[in-house]
Amino acid sequence: MQTKVIKKAVLENIPSASGVEVVDGMIYIIGDDSKYLFKLKYNLELLEKIELFKSDSEYKIPKSEKPDLECMTVVTINNYKHLLIFGSGSTDKRNKVFLVKLPTKYNKNHFVQQFDLTEFYKLLQSNYEITGGESLNLEAAASDDHHLYLFNRANRKGRNSIMVIKLEEFIPYLCEGSQLVPFPFVKTYHLPQIGGVPAGFSGASVFGKRLYFTASAEDTDNAYLDGIVAGSHVGIFELGEFDYLRGGMNNLLPDEFQIGPINDNGQLYKGKIESISIFEEESSKETIAIAVTDNDAGDSELLMLSVNF
Repeated sequence: MQTKVIKKAVLENIPSASGVEVVDGMIYIIGDDSKYLFKLKYNLELLEKIELFKSDSEYKIPKSEKPDLECMTVVTINNYKHLLIFGSGSTDKRNKVFLVKLPTKYNKNHFVQQFDLTEFYKLLQSNYEITGGESLNLEAAASDDHHLYLFNRANRKGRNSIMVIKLEEFIPYLCEGSQLVPFPFVKTYHLPQIGGVPAGFSGASVFGKRLYFTASAEDTDNAYLDGIVAGSHVGIFELGEFDYLRGGMNNLLPDEFQIGPINDNGQLYKGKIESISIFEEESSKETIAIAVTDNDAGDSELLMLSVNF
């Protein structure tokens, strides 16, 4: 596969971009140290800042206090589109999940709900298959009509794992107070190194029967401390069918996947891609994606990517 940068744009006044979703032509972005969900037009005009939670910090929340929102995906509940936003779970303050009902023709407002999913995060943290005994570090989320995909990121330690949860179990647990904590199906993967640094999952998006993902390489031993970034790759899983009768997702998530570097005007792209969302399909062999980056100094950038496979 081949991925190349088509366009770049600096995201002014959006700190530490960590998640992006394209919904009905609108671009939604979160930052891992911001209290806002940012809504932009296709030309990157900022339309609205939706407050997710209260904070005394207007721009950048201190590392020790931030909920570390890293994962965002679109789900449909009662025929209405919602954004589902997860904290990373890497500390006790990062176990929050936000559900944002998007505007409709009947109601132009965004409706925000906040949930403390400590018990759910504890379940994930206790699963050695997910974490490899290290701190949980959720960095990406994606969804299709039936499944929620959560990605745990490894750095030099830990595991790159994908958790698959049935939406018909997760949504009632989140919204209706169900006491049954959804149990994930788990599969782990080895990702290639970039510049001698192990890569870890950083973003994901489902489009058709493909699960797109990004992996970035950051030279750090844990989920809390930042490190030097060596670059990012884009990859694709070809999704199969979920085998409910035989116990799970072995037929849904394949063992093999495509992955490769990003061409940035003839050079290898060396930034830290945090999230990806498919913008449109150019052909049966090419898709256009939107990605966001974070340099861990607060600056954010949006990339338009061409992904050929």
